[in-house]
This record gives sequence, C-alpha cells and structure tokens, in this order.
Amino acid sequence: EGEDGLRSMRGRVDELCAQVKGSSAQIVDLLTPQADWRIDTTRRLQRLTRDTTNEVQAVMQLHDLYPTTIPLPTLGGWALQAKSMVRILQAVAVTKNDPLVVECGSGASTVWIGALLRERGGGKLISLEHDERFYDETRQMVVDHGLEQFVEVRLAPLRPLSLEGRDFEWYAIEALEDVEGINFVLVDGPPQATGKEARYPAMPVLLGKLARHAEIFVDDAERPDESAIIDRWLADFKLTLSVQPATRMAHILYDGGVRGSV
Repeated sequence: EGEDGLRSMRGRVDELCAQVKGSSAQIVDLLTPQADWRIDTTRRLQRLTRDTTNEVQAVMQLHDLYPTTIPLPTLGGWALQAKSMVRILQAVAVTKNDPLVVECGSGASTVWIGALLRERGGGKLISLEHDERFYDETRQMVVDHGLEQFVEVRLAPLRPLSLEGRDFEWYAIEALEDVEGINFVLVDGPPQATGKEARYPAMPVLLGKLARHAEIFVDDAERPDESAIIDRWLADFKLTLSVQPATRMAHILYDGGVRGSV
C-alpha cells in the first residue's frame, strides 16, 4: 500500500511538473514579444541619445570654429546634420589651393561653407537653387553674413533632362556653363519628390567639370533612392566610396575618368 501511494504521488508530481513546464512555455511565449519590444525600444532610445549628443557636440564645434554676432542658420531637419557639416568643412579646410565648391540645393549649408571660405581667405561656392523663394532667402542670408565675395547663389529652375533613355528633372544646365575645376560637390537636391533617383544626374552632368581627386558628398545616403544612385555612380565612374560613420552622408572620391559610358 505504501509503495502504491508513493508511485501515485510520483505520478502526480510528474503530472504537475509537466503542467508547470507547459505553463512556463506559455508565459515565455506571452512575455517574449514584450521583452523584445522593451529591448528594441531601449536600443532605439540609446541610439537617439547618442545621435542627439553627437549633434549637439557638432553644433558646438561649428560655433567655436566660426564665432559670429549674427546667428548662423540651424542645421538638422531638412538641412544637413551638424556632424555631416563638420565633415564637409574639415575636408574643404585642408585643401591647399582655393577650392571651388558646387552645391546642389541651397540653405544653411551655403552659409556655413561660405563662412569657412571667408575664414581661410579664399575659394568660391556656387550654390544651385531651383526654388525662387529659397533662392531669395539664401541670397539674403549670404548678404547678412557678408559672404558675397565667396558665395554665389544661382537660380537654376528644374528642367527636363534625358540620360540613358531615362527622364529626369534637374537643374538648368546653363547655370553651370562657366564652371570648371570643381574640387567639392555637395549633393542635397533636387528634392526626392521630383522623381525617382532625382539626384542621379549630378555625376554625369558634373563629371567633365570635376578637378582630379574631387570629393563628392551626398546627403540622405541611407535612403533607398540615394543608395541606388551611389551604386550606379560607383559602377559607371572611377569613384571610391568612403564610409562616414554616424552620419547619413556618403563621401565619394573621384579618381578622374569613367568606367562605363553615360
């Protein structure tokens, strides 16, 4: 009788263990999505905090480099990130000769680059702007900061442009007729809304105007359109992609020449 009771008790214990194991698995299944969500949210918050800290530090670095009594335009949002702007200015600053910079899309970056050129005492920025209102606003900022000697904002309406059987809306090419020997290109326009891979024409249009070892900066490089554009450029032209950690910008080096036809 004692052995029978013991066997019965063991059977009951085994049954309870099986029930507990099953319940535990159900609890894990219920809690795992919440735990994954918490982990994902924590990582996102950590990344946001890190990015915000980097941006604040970059803004402070910019204002230390270019102190002025007139507030310089805000970066971020539609404008370039401050850390991207720092990277561009660092590249331009170490150029031996007076650099020629061409910017596709004007705005806050126009004033920051102009401030650097004035600081180094030479160089020229040509900024293309398709929107007349933004053109007027940027020109006024250039005047307010006394940068007319170093910055020229050119109104270049978007015009139909056909490349390799594909149609684009890009800046009026005549705005670049007198431009040669470009050392730096900043691609931050036209807006994505103007069409698929809207910024692709920048390289084929400007190729013949680039100085050897020119540098090209592409904003919003993490977007699918810009990523596809960069891949096409790398396949067609003698370019080298330089990784830019902690920024949304691509840095491309031009070796001089073409791999394929455009």
